[in-house]
Amino acid sequence: MTDTRKQQLKQFIIRTIEGKVKQAEIQAVRVSLMNYSREEWRELKIIGQELVKEAIDEKISELPDNKVSSEWKSIFRDFSHSGVNLFFAIFNEEVLYQSMLLEKQGGLTEQQKVIKILPVLSREIDKVAARASSRKPSNYHKVETSVVKKIKNFISEIEMIFVQKKLGKRWSEEEGKQKVSKWIRELESLTVEELAVLKEKSKLFMTKLVNNYAPAQVKNSPEIMQLINSSVNLACALCDEKSAKNLIDIIVKVVKLALQNPELLEGKESRGENRNGKWVKVESNPLDILKKAGLESEAKNLLKNLAQHLNSLSGEGEQNKNSLSSEKEEVIVQNLTKNFSQQAPTEEENINLGDILQNNLLTQNLPSNLGDNSSSKELNMKNLLKDFKEVFATTQSKGKWYKNPWFIGFSVVGAFVVGGLIVWLLTRRKKERIVDRESNF
Repeated sequence: MTDTRKQQLKQFIIRTIEGKVKQAEIQAVRVSLMNYSREEWRELKIIGQELVKEAIDEKISELPDNKVSSEWKSIFRDFSHSGVNLFFAIFNEEVLYQSMLLEKQGGLTEQQKVIKILPVLSREIDKVAARASSRKPSNYHKVETSVVKKIKNFISEIEMIFVQKKLGKRWSEEEGKQKVSKWIRELESLTVEELAVLKEKSKLFMTKLVNNYAPAQVKNSPEIMQLINSSVNLACALCDEKSAKNLIDIIVKVVKLALQNPELLEGKESRGENRNGKWVKVESNPLDILKKAGLESEAKNLLKNLAQHLNSLSGEGEQNKNSLSSEKEEVIVQNLTKNFSQQAPTEEENINLGDILQNNLLTQNLPSNLGDNSSSKELNMKNLLKDFKEVFATTQSKGKWYKNPWFIGFSVVGAFVVGGLIVWLLTRRKKERIVDRESNF
């Protein structure tokens, strides 16, 4: 019976994602969840997490074997599981339990419920972001100076392109390849430490955009600003510098090979792909391109490392140490699915995942004035470019005082002056002694 009900619940999750679930089914689950305790929510999260993974596994297993090898399927499966772990680490039992408490609480408008749940969600996001390891360069100022120089060169190239375009100048194919090759070399030259600096600058840039362009109602809401700041921290935590460097290296190698051999990105001709049995061109998928470029191993390692990073952020070990007994699992699944069979068939419109996200406690009935576009700064390309330059094309850190060139220069000059003064005094004192001796004779 348990397997049947678990399969029923899993199908409900799949149909929800695919937009095939009915409103009556949503209401049946909602009724079952209203009186759950925090511990029951934790147990439900564990079951739901495993059911989502099983649903994903079924979809991955349906990929054609002639296009996706079993090894790739296993890697995709592990990577997808890490994403599920991360999702449930944020939307965990605490968020769900507090949401349901607010849903049951009387005297609160939907707007007030939303505002009250935001700090809870922010705290869980902060917990995930805090698990990221920090790789701030030891000599941050030196690395930042190097990054800024590269970004300035890139901005100059882009601005020159727009100037040439206005003048009606067009590149030849060879000139285009040379430009792309130059940019690729600059991208390839980025080190892990420089990527760490870029991540810090990206965080500053996102914060600057919010401060400059967010409506006043958003900036005046501590709860919303806390959620935004937490989300920015999470975005930076998700970006692992080493994985980013590996991804850049793969992209660079593919582009270099494509410049040398454009056929690398082209499809192959195959018979029987259409009804007439004629030779037609079948577009290459990313796995084919990686195989042609000899980068399969690097791509597999990249996904494996990303999966490990996501699992580390989600605290996978902490979550998985709590398992449920088969009896407990059976009770939870039965409570959730007992009303499914009682629902009479209806002709009502299907509810998709987007509808659910738009009509839940976290997003429903946000204050209408949050959409107000009034802000301290007009949002346009000119202002965005200015903000970009202020963050990415400006060295914001200060070098250590004893490494400042001016300090070194003055120190050297000062040393010569002091040294010369000491020599002069010693020489002068020696001459005075000689004069005194001569006078005594």
